[in-house]
Amino acid sequence: SERKKANEEFKQWLTPDRIKELGLVLIAGSDAPIDPVTGAMLVGLDIFGKPKFYKTTSNLAAGITTSTNRVIVGGDLNLNLTGAGRVIHEWDGGQVRATHQELTGRVTQLDGVTTLSDHATHVAGTMIASGVVNTAKGMATQAILRASDYNNDISEITSAASGGARISNHSYGQLGGWEGSRWHGTPSVSETDDYKFGFYDTDARDLDRIAFNSPFYLMLWAAGNDRSDNRVTNHQVRNSSGSWVSSTVTRDNDGPYDCILPAQTAKNILTIGAINSVAANQHTIVNRITMSAFSSWGPTDDGRIKPDLVAQGTSVYSSTSGSNTTYETQQGTSMATPNATGSLALMQDYFRQIKNREVPVSYT
Repeated sequence: SERKKANEEFKQWLTPDRIKELGLVLIAGSDAPIDPVTGAMLVGLDIFGKPKFYKTTSNLAAGITTSTNRVIVGGDLNLNLTGAGRVIHEWDGGQVRATHQELTGRVTQLDGVTTLSDHATHVAGTMIASGVVNTAKGMATQAILRASDYNNDISEITSAASGGARISNHSYGQLGGWEGSRWHGTPSVSETDDYKFGFYDTDARDLDRIAFNSPFYLMLWAAGNDRSDNRVTNHQVRNSSGSWVSSTVTRDNDGPYDCILPAQTAKNILTIGAINSVAANQHTIVNRITMSAFSSWGPTDDGRIKPDLVAQGTSVYSSTSGSNTTYETQQGTSMATPNATGSLALMQDYFRQIKNREVPVSYT
């Protein structure tokens, strides 16, 4: 297939000398090179043959913004939903701490990654934490999680979809635009604007193909946190060989519009943005719902509105990988997306209860 051929070409391209030239490192427990400055993972080449990197887009209150607090055990709608028996898939940047007291017995790491990840564990907790610590309770407290590292994600997503997956969370995305004092655009395409923003690429196409071929499967992707990233006068950019070089070229700020990266432009997924937290009983008051300063906005290059939905992505308290009892407050569309994913898993659970059959096609 086209993707298999591209993967083989990438493996041949990625020599030890190339890794050194790009300033990347290999770390124990990871099967792909890492940028030591950003922590991003090299996952392939883009359509121009340039290195393509993935990064993570860095709960009780979060459930208020999606009204999940009303349908869980003790909620005022008396539905007592837990997500019991629902299987959620997660792709993220490392291993989920499956032994965390909020997750024990309900997480399976499907690949060989051994590097524990705070981010992956935080995302997992927001979806399924049991509520040992009540303020860190997840959305679907009895759901099952199948976790994978995001390296080789498209192939793994394809397999999961063909195997009957119903819902998955993707709190990561490609590096683009400004990241500190580095600009991740492609000067040969544009010296001022990163072409990747709003661009419907082969990853987006492949995600749409997966969704089309597996109509009962729903993928939720974090919109990204690029809207307020500003230009830096003295910065670095990759040259034609992929090495970082100094530059003072004046380039555009990221955002406020047209700062959605390629995978998130797909048409048949849900791209999730982040809103600020709101107090209980105020989530239906329009002027109390405010967008976070960082959450990426569309439109896509072909004019479609993104993100598709929003959920709380600030001040989200959840499990982390430091130990079986550690927690942390984080923010980002990475945190908003599992809020939505866990909540939608409960909707699937409720549909099954009242209809006595599996979920309908994902676009309903």
